Amino acid sequence: MLKKPYFGLLVLFLMSPLAQAATDCAAVTEIPATECEALVALYNSTDGDNWENNSGWNVTNMPCSWYGVSCSGGHVSELELDNNQLTGIIPQELGNLSNLTDIYLYGNQLTGTIPPELAQLSNLTELYLGGNELTGTIPPELGQLSNLNDLNLYNNQLSGTIPAELAQLSNLTGLHLYYNQLSGTIPPELSQLGSLQSLWLSENQLSGTIPPELSQLSSLQSLWLSSNQLSGTIPPELGLLSNLTVLSLYNNQLSGTIPAELAQLSNLTKLYLYSNQLTGTIPPELGQLSNLSDLNLSSNQLSGTIPPELGQLSHLESLYLSDNQLCGEIPSELMNLSTIPLPDQYSAKLKLDNNHLIASDSELIAWLDSYNPGWETTQTPCPPQIDLEKNSYNPGDHFLARLTEKSDWGYDLYAAVVMPDGNFFALKNTNELAALNTAVQWNGQRIVDSPVVLLDLILPDNLLSGEYCLYGILSPENQSVFDTIDLWAWTVRCFEYN
Repeated sequence: MLKKPYFGLLVLFLMSPLAQAATDCAAVTEIPATECEALVALYNSTDGDNWENNSGWNVTNMPCSWYGVSCSGGHVSELELDNNQLTGIIPQELGNLSNLTDIYLYGNQLTGTIPPELAQLSNLTELYLGGNELTGTIPPELGQLSNLNDLNLYNNQLSGTIPAELAQLSNLTGLHLYYNQLSGTIPPELSQLGSLQSLWLSENQLSGTIPPELSQLSSLQSLWLSSNQLSGTIPPELGLLSNLTVLSLYNNQLSGTIPAELAQLSNLTKLYLYSNQLTGTIPPELGQLSNLSDLNLSSNQLSGTIPPELGQLSHLESLYLSDNQLCGEIPSELMNLSTIPLPDQYSAKLKLDNNHLIASDSELIAWLDSYNPGWETTQTPCPPQIDLEKNSYNPGDHFLARLTEKSDWGYDLYAAVVMPDGNFFALKNTNELAALNTAVQWNGQRIVDSPVVLLDLILPDNLLSGEYCLYGILSPENQSVFDTIDLWAWTVRCFEYN
């Protein structure tokens, strides 16, 4: 039998709040019982006993003092439990915290789906659920959160499409859905988000084209659409996004040319277009981007020369043009880029490798050797260029195809027309075709920088309809090289015959 002093201490301990088995929400006076029950549901469904910090949770009747809980006017107003080792699911009862303005649950190990009941939180301004393991789709009901400023669902495992209903969030300034598994197209309805400042959709599986309607986002400062499966061309309308500072479209399947209209983005500091299928020349107008610090156009199919106007980019800190088809003399104006740092042991900030570039000025060569060591060893001769008058032809049209060589390195030239059925004709001279599917060297006159006429004729009406491609090819060893023609082709120009 306990002696009286010890018995009294035991009674006091059992009566203390710390010794209670669970919160009695019926006895809570700080907030409504339903809000208390919602908090307890969150604790129970996310393994609250093993949170990094669970001070006060489920052991006192004063929920406004629990770790991460803030109250105002007798209601729960904020939940800040980020980076706190929450596991399990988000309970639907959170939808009963009707006065909640901020939810910060990012950086945990939450699983399951996002409860559509969160759409009942009409006062919510911040919803941060990023850095978890959430699955399923984004509830379209979230479009009802009319006061929401920031929606952060990044770095989860969310799938499905981006709900067009999110366009109803008229006060939204940040939409961050990157690092998920979202698919489908980018809803053009997002252009209705007039307050949006940052749109981050990178690292998903989005497809289709970039909606030109995004140019209506007049407040947009950063646009990240990189590492998706986007195709088509870069809309020139994006040049209308004048508080844009970052445009990131890298690692997609974008084709066509770089719009000169991007030069209108006077506040742009970062332009990332690398790892696409862009063709054509680098617009000299990009030299007008006076605030640009990073320009990366590498790993495309860009041709032509490097515009000397790029030397006007007085704030440029990195310039990546490697792995393209750029050709000719490197402009000495690049030496004006005094803000580009010298390379360290990890990386160089000037990369011109794997093009068809040359330099003859000794001072420029020394500068290039310092900033891009080994650049010269990676260059190959300039490819020939094939010129056509248009991209689509009909029977009876005049067809003129010319090829201009940019190098006198002495390689043998093969030219061929690949037909829609996959068969090809090699060209021996102007309008002179070899036997079907036979590799024959071009034997006409060749003068560097002077166009050679490959074909000059009136198109007959008995040709197969479809796409024809003209190839300029480097020295195939035998006929079988045309079975893998893309591996040999230095230049190609396709057109439609209707």
